[in-house]
Amino acid sequence: RGGPDKYCSAGFVQINAGMTVKLDFEECLKDSPRFRAEIEVVQTDVSELETRLEKVRLLSTYTQLSDVSGQVPFK
Repeated sequence: RGGPDKYCSAGFVQINAGMTVKLDFEECLKDSPRFRAEIEVVQTDVSELETRLEKVRLLSTYTQLSDVSGQVPFK
């Protein structure tokens, strides 16, 4: 883990999926149990988003493969 410092500078975390997570700056500086719990929730949400993204990538690959296999002439 990189520690809480990377979260303290802005007071929020911008996640690539367009999701903005607001974190309490003062709790961040204190490195309080509440802040740690908030970070844990954010990490869980990010993991779920990564899992969903992987599923979308797999479905996209399957779709592309089925399109290509339909274009290959059989001999």
